[in-house]
Amino acid sequence: MNDLYALQRPSAWAKAPTRWSHSTLAAIATCPRRWQLVRSEWGGFKRFPQRQHPSTIKGIIIHDGLDRLARACGGLGMPTIGSSLFREAVAVSGFFAFFPAAVEEWNRRLRAHPRHGPKYTLRVNPGDLANLAIRQFREQYHPKDGAPGTHARKGASTPLEPMKLQEMLMRRSLLSEVALEHPSLPFTGKVDRIQLSACAVEIVDFKSGAPKPDHKTQLERYAMLWWRNTGVVPAHGVAQYLDTRISWPLAEADLVRTEAALAREIESAAGFLGAHPAAPKVGQSCRFCPVRARCTEGWAHVDTGTVSDGNLDLEVKVVSEPGSAGFLAKSRTGRDVAVVHNAAIRSLLPAVRPGDVIRVVGGRGMQDSKELEIKAWTEVYLVNIAN
Repeated sequence: MNDLYALQRPSAWAKAPTRWSHSTLAAIATCPRRWQLVRSEWGGFKRFPQRQHPSTIKGIIIHDGLDRLARACGGLGMPTIGSSLFREAVAVSGFFAFFPAAVEEWNRRLRAHPRHGPKYTLRVNPGDLANLAIRQFREQYHPKDGAPGTHARKGASTPLEPMKLQEMLMRRSLLSEVALEHPSLPFTGKVDRIQLSACAVEIVDFKSGAPKPDHKTQLERYAMLWWRNTGVVPAHGVAQYLDTRISWPLAEADLVRTEAALAREIESAAGFLGAHPAAPKVGQSCRFCPVRARCTEGWAHVDTGTVSDGNLDLEVKVVSEPGSAGFLAKSRTGRDVAVVHNAAIRSLLPAVRPGDVIRVVGGRGMQDSKELEIKAWTEVYLVNIAN
């Protein structure tokens, strides 16, 4: 059994970033321990080698494909489907080429995963994933009255001198993918689009999902970065979704408050990561946490014996001698559970015996939770070994 599946501590704990981003702060705010464990070193692995459920991976690929197309459409003014500008957005985003490349990359990770026994790969046609993404896109996308969009020229991939940013915007009216750094705080961001509207600066970010309160915070931070780099206070922060556009007015007082709050959050996040392990934030996100088996508090939240979409996470104590098809066990609540698997899966499992306690992540559960099937993607962790 690979040592990765013994519940040991990381070989090296993740350190706090030297430069913070909005996404990093949001991830740490969701759960500092999850961020820390995923990015810590585990033996020869620089990060925790996540092993996702196939349906989860498919969802990630579809979301990423949608996000690429949404940003490309936003950069071209939300053109009508079928127009020449829309075709350009599809080409610029590399939409159709993205799906086979993403499937291959995920399969490469799965093949390289440090696990004994047979590997599993995504058995999906990339074209089918692209079609699912297109269907979702058509259901959500509302172009701007079919009006032709305006090209946004790219800014710089590395931050420019403050005055050059404003001069560039005045010349071009539109900039895209502008990298900005705060002059004193260790904070950086890449703004999707900065544009002039009625001679006023607007900060725009393109989103493929549903509106969230966090999006306003992100735009206020990007507006604050523009202000600190150029001295110009943007008039609006704009979140452009596939089906709607939400705009918030901005004033210098808003950006002062945003900056002060950001400084406090960076200090707090760095403090969280100074503990080994960092404190967890237990909640609904624990169900999808890739390191939930390594978190006592998070595990207690997900190990309820409840089957969700056929999936079941369960800690059990081995009762019978394991055979080629499985073994009998008891859950933490004392329920009898039959743990089953096919012969090929047996080599994936630790050598357990009666009295051992294991945590099963991503098993296939029956609705009554009396049978737990270990699939090719299921992970089994040793909690303790009986004497």
